[in-house]
Amino acid sequence: MEIWKAENPEEELRQVATEIRRLVSLSFTKGNKPLYYRDIQLLTLNPELYYSFIPSIFEELDIPFYLDEDRQMKQHPLVEFIQALFALDNYYYRTSDVFRFLRTELYIPKQLQEDTQDWQKARDKYRWIVDITENQALAHNFHGADWTREQDWRLFNFDFEKEELIDTENTEVLTNQLRNNFRNDIVSFFISLKAADTTKEAIIIFYQFLQKIGVEQQLIYWREQEIVWGNLEQARDHEQTWASLMDLLDELVEIYGEDPFDLDLFKEILSSGLENLTFGKVPTAIDQVQINPLDLTRPLQAKVTFAIGLDETSFPRTVENKSLISTEERQQLNENLQPGQYLKDQAEETIRKEPFVAYNMLLSASEKLYLSYPKNADSKQNIKMSSYLARILKWTDLTLQDRCSLDLTCDPHHYVGSYKSLIRQLNSLYRQAQEEKSALSGKWQSLKDLLLMSDYRSLATKVFESQVHRNVPVNLSPELAEQLYGKNIYSSISQIETFYDYQYDYFLKFGLGLKEREIYGLNSAMTGEIFHEALDNFLKAVFQDDLSLTQMSEEQRQLLIDRVLKNIFGQERYAFMEKNARMSFIRYRLGKTVQHVSWGLKKQAEKTQLTPVQTEVLFGEIAGNQGIPGLEIPLSNGGKLYLRGKIDRVDTTTIDGKPWLAVMDYKSSAHQFDITDSYYGLAMQLLTYLDIALKDAVELIGKKDVSGAGAYYFHVYDPILAPKKASEKERLKQYKLDGLFADDPEVFEAFDETLNKSEHSLVFPIQKDKNEQIKGSVRSKEKFYTIEEMNTLMAHNRKKLKEAAERILSGEIKMNPSYKMKDKRRATQYSPFRSISLFDPMLEENDYHRIHSLSKEEIMERLKEEKDD
Repeated sequence: MEIWKAENPEEELRQVATEIRRLVSLSFTKGNKPLYYRDIQLLTLNPELYYSFIPSIFEELDIPFYLDEDRQMKQHPLVEFIQALFALDNYYYRTSDVFRFLRTELYIPKQLQEDTQDWQKARDKYRWIVDITENQALAHNFHGADWTREQDWRLFNFDFEKEELIDTENTEVLTNQLRNNFRNDIVSFFISLKAADTTKEAIIIFYQFLQKIGVEQQLIYWREQEIVWGNLEQARDHEQTWASLMDLLDELVEIYGEDPFDLDLFKEILSSGLENLTFGKVPTAIDQVQINPLDLTRPLQAKVTFAIGLDETSFPRTVENKSLISTEERQQLNENLQPGQYLKDQAEETIRKEPFVAYNMLLSASEKLYLSYPKNADSKQNIKMSSYLARILKWTDLTLQDRCSLDLTCDPHHYVGSYKSLIRQLNSLYRQAQEEKSALSGKWQSLKDLLLMSDYRSLATKVFESQVHRNVPVNLSPELAEQLYGKNIYSSISQIETFYDYQYDYFLKFGLGLKEREIYGLNSAMTGEIFHEALDNFLKAVFQDDLSLTQMSEEQRQLLIDRVLKNIFGQERYAFMEKNARMSFIRYRLGKTVQHVSWGLKKQAEKTQLTPVQTEVLFGEIAGNQGIPGLEIPLSNGGKLYLRGKIDRVDTTTIDGKPWLAVMDYKSSAHQFDITDSYYGLAMQLLTYLDIALKDAVELIGKKDVSGAGAYYFHVYDPILAPKKASEKERLKQYKLDGLFADDPEVFEAFDETLNKSEHSLVFPIQKDKNEQIKGSVRSKEKFYTIEEMNTLMAHNRKKLKEAAERILSGEIKMNPSYKMKDKRRATQYSPFRSISLFDPMLEENDYHRIHSLSKEEIMERLKEEKDD
């Protein structure tokens, strides 16, 4: 007899499994009597705690076992198929129910099976089509009648970044093929089923339906596959589930056969009847370790017994009285009953039997008995041993063996059981050695050498690679990078910003072309496109009708906006906004937002000399449309960086005969110009737009020698104000511009002509002091730049653009997400590719690119030094 103490239940089972391997292996050496797995049993009173560990641990050590545990049929695909089938009718073809049904893979359209004779190839193609169809169903919100109507789906896919339609013809064919098969097979089945008069007739229709769509044949395929793989138990599961369904249908016919058909009753009986059934278990081999409940054991049941989980709370068992009456009340009632009558106290009877259970357990083995318990389990710490074990230790000369978890000091004798388990153990020890900065002992090193000469060499080599693996992307060669991106880089500003924000995300998104699955609804890209298009069309309508923002009436403004919105929402790409009440309301709110923003634009125009002259100015090439040249920056490989994009608005004014120009960028979320972000390449739009507008000023406004009045963000939104603060001034203040502004007294007058003494502008971050001098607001001093400073920033911006393109084409890929120390913003926070990059700041090789906030003076000084160098 041996008594063990283990660290936890998992380690306890590993020690048991290793000992089983050792006993069986040694028994077949010369001079020993053979011991087979069938001669060994494992006993426990805590199946909930131990049964989940047994399969993985015993399979790792190649120990065959028989676990006499009831498994319910409700997790079998056939039960899921029936529940999903009836959910289609109950909830009228919800998207989730449709794909729950399709993914059981018990329904594969006959047409697909006939086209591909091999059932596995048909299954693989079916999976691919279901994946594509699910993507489109989620993107277009196909549900309910969309699955039952005869009219084919019409797919519409618009790339808002590239502003072009994506060809969906092939996808349409595939998705409609599956949808039509589904409608012909499934929808028609429910029509036939509901027309049945009697239960027998309905069951015949149901059985014929299962045969027609090939459910039984699919189960046969699965059974044969499991047999080929050697999984006899799983193969029997498919047989048993189908047989149970047939038995249930037969019983239904026998009991309710001639009764009027009740569809709800039929659904309930089928679902609950199969859910509550369990699989019958038959041992798949003769030579297996038997895993039995400890309280059912008997003397001399096996040659070797392992009794596990024998702690003070489990053995003897603490029995809680859960009946309606207490033990005292039960005794009182028994005293008043007739002789020979009594109420049994189950708790007391169980407690009384515990010594007998212990007696049987101690006599259960004819050769060797192992008793063990874990000192920690779940939330319980420092658990004491069972009182029975304590008595045995007290009355005998046995000692308690402490079977600790594997560490560098452990003797391999108690841990090594198979080559497969040795892989895990060596890997764990290597990690410990790294942390402790030590080396493996000679014994473990010898075992590693043996492992690498075994049949498990290939698997071990792959696993051991994790010991030196670093979560660092490998750079591409310049040749491969040029094949991936092209000799010339065609890019938008936001793509370059992504590169500086997180290089690895740039590679995944724009190098490999990965993107998130599109879900039906209004995302930020669509919202921005609607706002941009509405404001663009509004200003173009103003120009076309020879109107002026400052002179047009409120009625004219509202009529123009209504006309613009009607044209926009009438486009096919926004047709999804009419599909339900929620989207209709969102469309209404977007319209209201555009109405309020147009009011803000009109009021701003009444205060400033700057006048809009161009909107949505295209530079570079987008969707086949060529705009003004924009920026073309030569690269060291002989190619060029071609920038593309749109300047939302160009404003201009003339002061004392000198032309000034400003650019405006509409944003659907609040943006502020941060010179630190601009310096590090995280916010390049405003400077790039201003640079391009000044370079192509002759083409844009017909004048040369133009000076930059600035580049501004305009927040497109519908501000919510308290009623007491909803004055016209407060409303206009919500649309106050942000960005970088020309630091020139001449321009300040043009910024806001309506300023009074000691008043702050509602449009620009300027104020008129008590001496009636206009100057920049104190809080916004870092947003004003002289012409020379603007030119310096634009030159640095061009340098960053070229640097990004050069690094992209060099094949550089860094896992360096930015981390802004100012507001703690992390580039990984909203990255859709976290599951791919697996960036972990706890790893030594993974760290953020930390962005420390710099003042305007610090950055201008750095740029001056860089220029001098």
